[in-house]
Amino acid sequence: MQYDLIVIGSGPAGYVAAIRAGQTGLKTLVIDRKYVGGMCLNWGCIPTKSLLESAKMMRKVRQAGDFGISGIDPEALSFDWQKALQRTNGVVSKLSRGIEFLWKKHGVEYLKAEAKIISANQVQADNRIFETKNILIATGSKTREAKISLRLPLNWKSYTPWRNYRRIPCSMDGEQTWWNWRSSLP
Repeated sequence: MQYDLIVIGSGPAGYVAAIRAGQTGLKTLVIDRKYVGGMCLNWGCIPTKSLLESAKMMRKVRQAGDFGISGIDPEALSFDWQKALQRTNGVVSKLSRGIEFLWKKHGVEYLKAEAKIISANQVQADNRIFETKNILIATGSKTREAKISLRLPLNWKSYTPWRNYRRIPCSMDGEQTWWNWRSSLP
């Protein structure tokens, strides 16, 4: 099949470019091997911000008395990590579906597969060869082990998605730092 544009990668650069291409009438195909939205939407920016909002909400509820709200016992409050993760996964899912909706609205096709550029105008994916006038490589970032030692509460060597933690990897009140992080990994 002939396309005007094939976008390899569906992260923020790829999905936005694909939407814009579709809006201008270009026949567009997005190919990504994992998830719509890339690292930012699925593991990095969005899940992190969602979990941080849950932590901020916990802090606000604990401080409700300072705002004239009574009847809340801060000592009786607890944080349900699994519920926070469930909310985060819902946010990610909603945003991912939103991207897919916009692609469909603007005539952008999507293929979940690994892509390989085989010429200036050909991309191989899913055991097929796609012809195109233009190719946009928007594959984003890839994690790798840090070769430096940082003086932080947690010496990060590699990236582990927040959503993979079985329990809270840190204090939710912001007063303590990461604790026993290895035992909270899957």
